[in-house]
Formats: sequence, structure tokens, C-alpha cells
Amino acid sequence: MIRITSRCLLVGLLLQPSWWGHVVAQEVMWKSHIHAGAEAYQLGDLSEAEKEFQAAVDVAAEFGPEDPRLAMSLDYLAALYQDQGRYAEAEPLYKQSLGIVENAVGPRHPFVAKSLDILAKFYCDQGLHARAESLYQRALTIRQEALPEDHPDVVQSMENYAAVLRQTGQIEKADEIEARAKAIRIRPAD
Repeated sequence: MIRITSRCLLVGLLLQPSWWGHVVAQEVMWKSHIHAGAEAYQLGDLSEAEKEFQAAVDVAAEFGPEDPRLAMSLDYLAALYQDQGRYAEAEPLYKQSLGIVENAVGPRHPFVAKSLDILAKFYCDQGLHARAESLYQRALTIRQEALPEDHPDVVQSMENYAAVLRQTGQIEKADEIEARAKAIRIRPAD
């Protein structure tokens, strides 16, 4: 029986510089594309920003289908499309990103709530409040179960959910949730 110690494993990995170098190079390349895309976006060069964000998606895909860098890259590209009014192209990217996050951390993790918020805001920005409502409600439920009641993300989720309820004509329910959120915000710290 061969016994592999951590020392043997480390030596073996160090003797594989091409593998390690490739991983490091991918990470550097991915970050470079994200930064270049963000810079191009800030300068108003949307064509260059799209090219860089798409390149970031391509590089991040090499890290694996459940890698958070892929979800993040998809969100950047989707946000760019959204800002350009290219909703039909943005929506599947946001949904894919949400799926990656759910698979990576499980469906009841606060990171999933963040992805749900992003998709819900996408729908709200288009006036699709009924689509956003269930997403904001799910995000709030996740955060209430995973975080303390007075956590800023819980309060923000309450406010987001109340706002979409107001938009869908559910005024009494919105007022109730907004009052709870306000009470938590003004509560003195322990």
C-alpha cells in the first residue's frame, strides 16, 4: 500500500509548475478582464466593456460550472446588457448566475438572497413587479432564517419587498412590513 503524505503531495504539486502556473495565469487573466471591463464601462466604451466582460465569462468558465467567478462575470455582463436595454440577453445571464450560486452554496444561503435581489431589481426596473415579488419574498425569507433580525441585509430585504408590494397594490401588507423595518432601523444598539 502506498502512503501519500501531505509532504509528498506538496512536492508532487511543486513539481507540476505548468499546472499551477496555468491556474495562477487564469486567475490573473480573469481579474484583468473584469477590471478592464469595469474601466471601459466607466469611460462609456460599452463595446469594449462587453468584449472584456465576455472574455471574463469565458475565462471563468474554465474554473468550473459552479465557480463564483463565473456567476460574478455573468452578473457584470448582464448588468451591461440591462443598462443598454438588452433585456432579452440580460435575463438568462442573471438566471444562470443565480443557478450557479444556488448550486455552489445551497438554496438557503444569504449569497442566494443577493442573487435573488439582483434578478428582482432587474424585473422591477422593467416594471415587471409581479415577477419581482416572489424573488424579493424568497430573499427576505432566506435572510430572516440565516441572519439576525437587525442585520442590515434583513432590513433592506424588508424594504425591497415592501416596495414591490406597494407597486402591486398590496398597500396594507407593504405598510406593515415597512413599519417593522423602520422599527428595527431605529432600535438602539445593545
